[in-house]
Amino acid sequence: MKINNLGHSRRVRTISGAVVTVLATTCVVAAGAQAAETARLRTHLVPDKLGASTTIEIKLNINSSNDSAVSPLTGFALGLPRGMGLLETTLGLAECSRSTLLARGLAGCPQNSRLGTGHIAVELPFASGPIGAQAQLTPVRAPSSGSTLITALLYFNVLRPVFGRLVFSANLGESSAANEQLATGPLAPIPLGPEGPDVVVRYLSATFGPLHLTYYKREAGKRVAFKPTGLTLPSSCPRKGFLFAAQLTFLDGTQTTAKSRVPCPA
Repeated sequence: MKINNLGHSRRVRTISGAVVTVLATTCVVAAGAQAAETARLRTHLVPDKLGASTTIEIKLNINSSNDSAVSPLTGFALGLPRGMGLLETTLGLAECSRSTLLARGLAGCPQNSRLGTGHIAVELPFASGPIGAQAQLTPVRAPSSGSTLITALLYFNVLRPVFGRLVFSANLGESSAANEQLATGPLAPIPLGPEGPDVVVRYLSATFGPLHLTYYKREAGKRVAFKPTGLTLPSSCPRKGFLFAAQLTFLDGTQTTAKSRVPCPA
């Protein structure tokens, strides 16, 4: 079975600047009478050194709070700590288009267009019961739209038990309301087929930064490998650590927010 190629974009509401007072990850259940989805966010910084280039690692688990089926994910927004040094990054020195990704996959994109790595686990709804599927996730630099610092494409290469290529838009910029840097990935429901039910995302693991990436440049006629510069950690750390917050929206209209703090470097 093959999943249709898609290239949707849907704007999602940005997260608020609310603060939690614990270092441990906090899970918040979606509001509303039909609330069922919960999310658990874990974040790491590699390396976690103040003032240094870093890679953001996120792990996101989506579950149900009342044994009901999890609704398909339609929106994702990740709020980053203030002052993460977007202007200093050299990620995405090359660009790749949606049409190239859908036609040729990552093989058609320059190596220097990659922004990170990752994978997702989804459930495929069948009459006999849900079946798990795995997909590689790779964010790449998209042609600039002029409205954000970095315009990206999220490329999903579904490997098993079905095959398909999916591409969604994403932006890395700043929230004008709170002046907080945000990474937003508007999503559309992923259909199993032309008229099939929507796929349910249950787990996402991704990196944004130079970890696991190698770029190349020409020097003296030779191809030389180098590491790009990631986001730069601020030179000082808030007393309670660096706060990350993920807001998720679902097809049933509910929302869930999960927060995670990274302790200040020793």
